[in-house]
Amino acid sequence: MLNEVKSLSSLKGDEWEDARDRLIAAVADYQGHRQENIYLVFDGHFLPDNPGREERCSGRMRVVFTKEGETADTWIERQAARSGGDVRLTVVTSDRLEQSFVWNQGALRLSARELWREMEKNRQGRKKNRKKEGKKFATIDERLDEKTREILEKWRRSG
Repeated sequence: MLNEVKSLSSLKGDEWEDARDRLIAAVADYQGHRQENIYLVFDGHFLPDNPGREERCSGRMRVVFTKEGETADTWIERQAARSGGDVRLTVVTSDRLEQSFVWNQGALRLSARELWREMEKNRQGRKKNRKKEGKKFATIDERLDEKTREILEKWRRSG
């Protein structure tokens, strides 16, 4: 997903960790309003001696870093096969082969860009509803326009 979302894919080098953190925060925010179990899976297969790990990010969201030699796709495929279509499972990937595999396992599929658009639409809708109801913004981030948010993010990464 990091490679598919323009605002995240433009980051390079050490900024990848920042992009990953921004993605985790955005997905956690989205999950809090959807009340669904979400697993956000990152590749760790090229990292030597990497045992992998799973972290609980919020109540129903987990972040998974795959172990050395295991790709995120492999982890996702294993979970899709385990579900056997008994559990509603939506896999977010823009990889057509991966989409086909999970579809055959009974999972729904969504591209990274589609999810990002849905997340943004969800965030904007919440913001609009709060304005309509006369409620204050929930977060400082939501009070900022995009340009200010980008400036502050550059400052955060440089210091």
